[in-house]
Amino acid sequence: MQFLKEAERESETPGKAPSFSREETELFLKINEGLPEEVQLRYNELLEKLADESITEEEHQELIQLIPQVEANNVERLKHLAQLARLWNTSLREVMERLGIKPPGILGIE
Repeated sequence: MQFLKEAERESETPGKAPSFSREETELFLKINEGLPEEVQLRYNELLEKLADESITEEEHQELIQLIPQVEANNVERLKHLAQLARLWNTSLREVMERLGIKPPGILGIE
């Protein structure tokens, strides 16, 4: 977890485990929740096929059906990141940088 490494770097005592509030810990857990693994793998596979222009019409329809689920997951993650930004009294961009989180590209393609 990248945020733990970042927090440890910012810790007053090197090597000492960082201390987070219960709310921060809950937000970290929610931020790190993703799509079910099989859904994420299939989505990535379909995106690769789309980028390679080797996607079939059936696969393209499957991708279109997955997009709302992926977008909903991204929205929830951003909400939790924004809550963390408010707790830390900083910007969303700063929180994402500190946690090593890159914004998703168009359709997840970077």
